[in-house]
Amino acid sequence: MPERAELVERLQQSAERARLLRATTGPVAPDGWPPHIIVGHLVYVEQHVWQVRLREMASVDLPVWEWWEPSGVDWAGLYGHRTWDEMVDELVTVRSGTTAYLRGLDAAGWARKGRHDVFGEITVAALCEEILTHDHEHLRQIAGG
Repeated sequence: MPERAELVERLQQSAERARLLRATTGPVAPDGWPPHIIVGHLVYVEQHVWQVRLREMASVDLPVWEWWEPSGVDWAGLYGHRTWDEMVDELVTVRSGTTAYLRGLDAAGWARKGRHDVFGEITVAALCEEILTHDHEHLRQIAGG
């Protein structure tokens, strides 16, 4: 597992990497999401999944989670009216909140764990790796690869 500071920096860089992508106008996701809605999805998941679970790890002894991403969300309704630049700015801002939280954890906070029904017991660092995996999957979609 990478050092804590390196992992937190990779999280911030992952969000910043979206700025380097050139948004296309057409859908790129299998379900037809255009790039700005994919970034909206990343924002939503950051706020409603990753940040919630990180904070839950700090307040609950071994919290248990069933699945990582919300279902039944009207992505186009939430983000369809937003621009690419707005969504990327929001992703970077929201991710900055996550990384600030992670930087503020003491050693005991960093050592906390949760349990996922698919992945089993997961540490804060392992959850950060899942965030990066999710980011990379969707940023690859936007980049066309």
